[in-house]
Amino acid sequence: MEYITSFRLKSLDERQTKYMNLRKKYPDRFAFVIDRADSKGPEIDSHLFLVPSSTVLSTLQIILRSRVKLNQTNSLFLFVTTFNNEEKTNSIVLSQPSKSISQIWKQYASNDGFVYIVYALENAFG
Repeated sequence: MEYITSFRLKSLDERQTKYMNLRKKYPDRFAFVIDRADSKGPEIDSHLFLVPSSTVLSTLQIILRSRVKLNQTNSLFLFVTTFNNEEKTNSIVLSQPSKSISQIWKQYASNDGFVYIVYALENAFG
């Protein structure tokens, strides 16, 4: 979550402005900030994703799988991270793969407009 942590160190106003500029330029897409859950997994080549609203989470998972360059024995799990600014806490939720990106955004978007996702790897075959 190194990238998410550094991204969230920017001011709320700066992050909101970035999100609004992206929405103006790409009104049919939602902005996701994606990072690995721990430093053990492979790094992704880009952390900011603009995802069409009609896409389902499982499709995003397939895209990420190819971007991370995993072999067939590894499973990729996506967790939505939510932040509570008053209590300075966060929680991580495993969302349903069949949910659309727009549903995930409506349910989990941060107050800056971005949805934060972390991915974790697990060896699927022992």
